[in-house]
Amino acid sequence: MTNQSPNIDAAAPLTEQVSALIDGEMDRGEAEATIGRLCADPALLRQWHELHLVGDALRSNEVAACDVFQFCARVSAAIAQEPT
Repeated sequence: MTNQSPNIDAAAPLTEQVSALIDGEMDRGEAEATIGRLCADPALLRQWHELHLVGDALRSNEVAACDVFQFCARVSAAIAQEPT
């Protein structure tokens, strides 16, 4: 790849490249090459969809309204009640 952006390494695992594509961290040439790989590899395309689902979940109102401290306290209490 030519004219690489500083954040993307040509040898980076495809997972990182897909993530960088989703995040808009690639130049046009890198993006086109990665999209070509996505179109040719069903497993990679599935990963693309999964990463988008993760992003959608993280941006959802349900996650935004989650009380992390209460959640952690409930998990800790449940673990403490587990038999050892």
